[in-house]
Amino acid sequence: MPPGSAEWHTRPPITGESLCPPHHRVAHMNAAEKRALLEWVALRRCCAVCWWPESDGRRSLEVHHLIGGAGRKHDVRQYVRLCERCHGVLHSGQIYACQPDLNRRILLGIKEECDPENYDPAFLASLKHKQHLGYEPEPLPDYYVQERQRNARGWKYRQP
Repeated sequence: MPPGSAEWHTRPPITGESLCPPHHRVAHMNAAEKRALLEWVALRRCCAVCWWPESDGRRSLEVHHLIGGAGRKHDVRQYVRLCERCHGVLHSGQIYACQPDLNRRILLGIKEECDPENYDPAFLASLKHKQHLGYEPEPLPDYYVQERQRNARGWKYRQP
């Protein structure tokens, strides 16, 4: 659905409430953090792992914090945009969708690849009160590379 088309204008607006799963809603964000999140999301219209596009509503897109837990920091340097399936695989492993596991090392590599201007491992380490994260970025498994190619070809090749 190209910008400017009639379908584009009838889509509901992106809000902070629609970006995260119910247990991670943005109610604890101040106005500046919400604005920064919405600006960041507006530029990232597909899953960073499998490239599932926002325009294909068969999967929703969510925002994942690279460093979570109580008191998580809302900063674009730690966001990764994931489709609901990849987010589920990340948190639940193969049990969720029978796909190869995703882990924090792979997501760090994804952040470096898909969002280089906001890639800052030293900042992420500081959120854990450390000098270094203790792990390095890893490449994306071949399964997801092939899925990216399939998803980029068009809607009839995508498998929700």
